[in-house]
Formats: sequence, structure tokens, C-alpha cells
Amino acid sequence: MAKTLYFGGNILTMDKDADRAEALLTEDGYIKALGSSADLLETNEDAEKIDLGGKTLMPAFIDGHSHPAMYGSMLKKCYLGDCRSFDDILKTITDYIEKNDLTHGEKISCYGYDLARLKEGKHPTASLLDRLQVNNPIECLHVSFHMGSYNSIAMKMCGIDDTYQYTGKGVVGRDANGHLNGYFEEVARRVMSAFMAKGNSDSYEENYLAAEKIYL
Repeated sequence: MAKTLYFGGNILTMDKDADRAEALLTEDGYIKALGSSADLLETNEDAEKIDLGGKTLMPAFIDGHSHPAMYGSMLKKCYLGDCRSFDDILKTITDYIEKNDLTHGEKISCYGYDLARLKEGKHPTASLLDRLQVNNPIECLHVSFHMGSYNSIAMKMCGIDDTYQYTGKGVVGRDANGHLNGYFEEVARRVMSAFMAKGNSDSYEENYLAAEKIYL
């Protein structure tokens, strides 16, 4: 077993109840103990000793892929990550419309639904979103942002109907009768995302700064 003992520096644990330690012991890559330098040095004579020389040791950042500006833009949109069913999705969107007084045909962007959390285990479709009976174009983006679904009004205003032919990469969903079902995946979604983004007055700088506050 490979043991390493770090001491002689500023060890930050990120634990609010015990945010600093004099020494840290790892074993085979896992943190095994925190404590005083004297105690851990005495009980781990076989460990490799690393004197930090006054430097700081802390947990590494673990978010290796992030989109802060896009995240900032999502803060104002309808979050579906807590939804566990299609009924939850409809209620969340309804509440969002009422809270923000979006009753004048405004575009509504929703995001974060997860098939692994929905009891139906499938993507929402236009037929589901049309049950809201609103005149707003609505998009519901999957948690990955690589796919999403749109209501019939959104497709109509985008100029897309059952005659729409797409031959590029991605998927345009259709039901058993060949009718568009509102589902668009990967590159095929760009036509819909471009329509939803058109006229958006969001400030890139404001979005980035809003995300930055949360990241920090």
C-alpha cells in the first residue's frame, strides 16, 4: 500500500466544520486521515513524507467541462431538472408562465429534464406540450443540451411542418404516422434553436457575470 503524508503547509479541507488541518494522509490515492502533524508522523513512519514548505494543499477543481456564459443565460429560464414525470413538466412550465406573466406569446425556453428521472422514461413531445394550451413557442431542452422538444406553435412559427425534409446529422422525430412529433436531436435542432434565440436581448456580459458569482 502506497502511503503519502503531507504536512508543513496550509491544508484546506473545504469542510465548514473543520476547514484546516496540519497534516493529511493518503493511501493508494485515497484520503485516509487528517490530523496533527505530530500524531500522523508518529503513526505512519512507513509513509512517503512531503513537506509542503508553507504552500497550500486543497481539493482540485472537478468541473472539467463547463459553459459559464450559457449557464448564466439559463438562470432566467424554466428549470426542469426537478421534474419526475410529464405532469411535473407541465406544472413547472405553467407555474413559470404565471410567475413571469408570459401570457402574450413570448418564447419560453425550458431546460434540464432527464430521462433517468422521468417515470415515463422518454422525451416529452409536441403533443404533451400542446396540452398547456398557450400561444407561446416552447422548447424543452434535455439536460445534455444535445436534444430537445418543441410545441406545435414553435414549429409552425419556425416554418416547419410535416413536409419538412432534413438530411443532415441528427434526428428529427416523427410519430408512427410520419407526423413531426416535436423532437429534434444534435445538429438537426439548430433550426429550432436559432428560431428560439432570434430576438433574444440577453447580455452576454451580464450572463457571464451572473454565472461567475455562482461559480465563485
